Amino acid sequence: MKIVSERNETIYRNDFEGKPSYSLGLSKKNKDTNEYTNGFIKVNFKKGTDLNNKTKIKIKDGWLDFYLKDKITIPTLFINEFEIVEEQVEEKKQNDPYTEMKAKVENDIGQQITIEDDELPF
Repeated sequence: MKIVSERNETIYRNDFEGKPSYSLGLSKKNKDTNEYTNGFIKVNFKKGTDLNNKTKIKIKDGWLDFYLKDKITIPTLFINEFEIVEEQVEEKKQNDPYTEMKAKVENDIGQQITIEDDELPF
């Protein structure tokens, strides 16, 4: 099944074990309640494709694909050709305690530490 879209589609990126994983947001409206249900479908690109989170693209050439997980068919999209409409600039996460602590430890490595006798618990 060939997929082409002139709409701006938002591609979401999550990194797992150092590798990017991409998905595309889906939405459908319940006609009775006028409420939307949102979901995601996994997206694959050619090797070497590197997009930031929330990059907007137009799909020029793609198709419906799948993989098997525990003998269950999981549908995916393979996007072979696309045009970037708007690329999000990656921002450094603010107030991330792990990143701040890691940077502090890396800065402290190799520095001499002095502990006074009155600071010792024994």
